[in-house]
Amino acid sequence: KGMKKGGSKNQGHPLAEVRERLRALSYLSSEELRAGPDGQRLSAAGIVIARQLPQTAKGTFFITMEDEYGFTNIIVRATLYERHRRLLCRVRFLGCDGLLQRREGVTNLLATSFRDLELEGLLESSSEGRDNSGGLGGTRSLERGWRSRDFR
Repeated sequence: KGMKKGGSKNQGHPLAEVRERLRALSYLSSEELRAGPDGQRLSAAGIVIARQLPQTAKGTFFITMEDEYGFTNIIVRATLYERHRRLLCRVRFLGCDGLLQRREGVTNLLATSFRDLELEGLLESSSEGRDNSGGLGGTRSLERGWRSRDFR
Protein backbone atom coordinates (compact mmCIF):
# COMPACT_ATOMS: atom_id res chain seq x y z
CA LYS A 1 0.00 0.00 0.00
CA GLY A 2 1.32 3.45 -0.87
CA MET A 3 4.21 2.08 -2.94
CA LYS A 4 5.17 4.01 -6.04
CA LYS A 5 6.31 2.22 -9.19
CA GLY A 6 9.95 2.83 -8.34
CA GLY A 7 9.45 1.21 -4.93
CA SER A 8 9.52 4.51 -3.05
CA LYS A 9 7.18 4.48 -0.07
CA ASN A 10 6.03 8.10 -0.14
CA GLN A 11 2.43 8.18 -1.33
CA GLY A 12 0.03 8.82 1.51
CA HIS A 13 2.66 10.06 3.93
CA PRO A 14 1.98 13.52 5.41
CA LEU A 15 5.40 14.85 4.41
CA ALA A 16 5.04 13.79 0.76
CA GLU A 17 2.53 16.60 0.38
CA VAL A 18 4.99 19.24 1.63
CA ARG A 19 8.35 17.92 0.40
CA GLU A 20 8.97 20.76 -2.07
CA ARG A 21 8.39 23.38 0.63
CA LEU A 22 10.76 21.53 2.97
CA ARG A 23 13.42 21.45 0.22
CA ALA A 24 12.99 25.19 -0.25
CA LEU A 25 13.81 25.54 3.46
CA SER A 26 16.94 23.35 2.96
CA TYR A 27 15.53 20.29 4.73
CA LEU A 28 16.68 17.06 3.11
CA SER A 29 14.68 13.85 2.99
CA SER A 30 16.04 10.77 4.75
CA GLU A 31 16.95 9.42 1.31
CA GLU A 32 18.96 12.55 0.42
CA LEU A 33 20.59 12.53 3.85
CA ARG A 34 21.84 8.96 3.37
CA ALA A 35 23.55 10.08 0.14
CA GLY A 36 25.28 13.06 1.80
CA PRO A 37 29.00 13.17 2.54
CA ASP A 38 30.25 12.18 5.99
CA GLY A 39 31.02 15.20 8.17
CA GLN A 40 28.87 17.62 6.12
CA ARG A 41 26.58 20.06 7.94
CA LEU A 42 23.04 19.20 6.79
CA SER A 43 19.40 19.67 7.81
CA ALA A 44 16.57 17.14 7.94
CA ALA A 45 12.91 17.24 8.90
CA GLY A 46 10.57 14.49 9.94
CA ILE A 47 7.86 13.21 12.22
CA VAL A 48 9.30 12.04 15.52
CA ILE A 49 8.40 8.38 15.99
CA ALA A 50 10.74 7.40 18.86
CA ARG A 51 12.79 8.99 21.61
CA GLN A 52 15.33 7.17 23.76
CA LEU A 53 17.42 8.17 26.75
CA PRO A 54 19.26 4.94 27.63
CA GLN A 55 20.85 4.72 31.08
CA THR A 56 24.05 3.41 29.48
CA ALA A 57 24.44 6.33 27.03
CA LYS A 58 25.78 8.88 29.57
CA GLY A 59 23.01 11.39 28.89
CA THR A 60 23.00 11.07 25.09
CA PHE A 61 19.45 11.31 23.73
CA PHE A 62 18.36 9.53 20.55
CA ILE A 63 15.50 10.48 18.24
CA THR A 64 14.14 8.57 15.28
CA MET A 65 12.29 10.63 12.68
CA GLU A 66 10.28 9.33 9.77
CA ASP A 67 9.53 10.91 6.42
CA GLU A 68 8.09 9.54 3.20
CA TYR A 69 11.41 7.85 2.27
CA GLY A 70 12.39 6.20 5.55
CA PHE A 71 14.02 6.96 8.87
CA THR A 72 16.59 9.43 10.18
CA ASN A 73 18.57 8.76 13.35
CA ILE A 74 19.34 11.86 15.40
CA ILE A 75 22.00 11.85 18.12
CA VAL A 76 21.74 14.61 20.74
CA ARG A 77 24.68 15.12 23.09
CA ALA A 78 23.82 15.45 26.78
CA THR A 79 24.53 19.18 27.06
CA LEU A 80 22.37 20.00 24.03
CA TYR A 81 19.62 17.70 25.32
CA GLU A 82 19.55 19.47 28.68
CA ARG A 83 19.24 22.87 26.95
CA HIS A 84 16.38 21.70 24.69
CA ARG A 85 14.79 19.03 26.86
CA ARG A 86 11.26 20.53 26.88
CA LEU A 87 11.18 20.85 23.10
CA LEU A 88 12.69 17.42 22.42
CA CYS A 89 10.28 15.63 24.74
CA ARG A 90 7.15 17.05 23.10
CA VAL A 91 7.94 17.95 19.47
CA ARG A 92 6.14 15.93 16.78
CA PHE A 93 7.42 17.56 13.58
CA LEU A 94 11.10 18.30 14.01
CA GLY A 95 13.62 20.22 11.96
CA CYS A 96 17.18 19.34 12.88
CA ASP A 97 20.53 20.77 11.79
CA GLY A 98 23.64 18.74 12.41
CA LEU A 99 26.71 16.95 11.16
CA LEU A 100 26.25 13.85 9.06
CA GLN A 101 27.97 10.90 10.67
CA ARG A 102 28.50 7.53 9.04
CA ARG A 103 29.68 4.67 11.24
CA GLU A 104 29.67 0.97 10.34
CA GLY A 105 27.07 1.44 7.59
CA VAL A 106 24.69 3.49 9.76
CA THR A 107 23.92 7.13 8.94
CA ASN A 108 23.17 9.50 11.82
CA LEU A 109 22.75 13.23 12.18
CA LEU A 110 24.72 14.57 15.15
CA ALA A 111 22.40 17.41 16.20
CA THR A 112 23.49 21.02 16.61
CA SER A 113 20.10 22.80 16.61
CA PHE A 114 16.35 22.16 16.38
CA ARG A 115 13.09 23.72 15.21
CA ASP A 116 9.53 22.76 16.08
CA LEU A 117 8.16 22.94 12.54
CA GLU A 118 4.58 22.32 13.57
CA LEU A 119 4.64 25.12 16.16
CA GLU A 120 6.12 27.47 13.55
CA GLY A 121 3.17 26.72 11.27
CA LEU A 122 5.20 24.71 8.80
CA LEU A 123 2.87 21.74 9.06
CA GLU A 124 -0.76 21.96 10.02
CA SER A 125 -2.08 19.64 12.64
CA SER A 126 -5.71 20.17 11.61
CA SER A 127 -7.33 17.79 9.16
CA GLU A 128 -9.04 20.62 7.27
CA GLY A 129 -5.90 21.27 5.23
CA ARG A 130 -6.31 25.04 5.37
CA ASP A 131 -3.26 27.20 5.78
CA ASN A 132 -3.73 30.72 7.08
CA SER A 133 -0.25 30.96 8.60
CA GLY A 134 1.93 30.96 5.49
CA GLY A 135 3.05 27.46 6.43
CA LEU A 136 3.12 24.30 4.40
CA GLY A 137 -0.61 23.64 4.57
CA GLY A 138 -2.67 21.10 2.73
CA THR A 139 -1.39 18.21 4.83
CA ARG A 140 -3.24 15.53 6.69
CA SER A 141 -3.47 15.56 10.42
CA LEU A 142 -0.56 14.43 12.54
CA GLU A 143 -3.23 13.24 14.96
CA ARG A 144 -4.03 10.20 12.80
CA GLY A 145 -1.62 7.59 14.08
CA TRP A 146 1.64 9.54 13.92
CA ARG A 147 2.61 9.13 17.52
CA SER A 148 6.05 8.91 19.03
CA ARG A 149 7.16 5.77 20.83
CA ASP A 150 9.24 6.94 23.76
CA PHE A 151 11.64 4.52 25.42
CA ARG A 152 13.59 5.35 28.55
